[in-house]
Amino acid sequence: MPVSAITAPTSPTRREVSCTDGLRRARHVSTYLGSGYVVLLAPPAEAALLIPAAARELAKNLVAQADEAEASQKTPGSAVRLQHP
Repeated sequence: MPVSAITAPTSPTRREVSCTDGLRRARHVSTYLGSGYVVLLAPPAEAALLIPAAARELAKNLVAQADEAEASQKTPGSAVRLQHP
């Protein structure tokens, strides 16, 4: 089953990329910003299978949201920098 690599934004900070799970059922990998972190939500399975175009789209989303998270931490008056958990 071919899967589209088009991102479907569901909110200003949440982005979805189409993929399939290990049983080849259509799923989405989502990314969003949460408390200064980039959050990656994978389908409820051990693996998300992405076509090359979808993998590139996911990488683009992760970079864009990482940039947004860093920019929000560097705003004037922001003295607190988040540390990795």
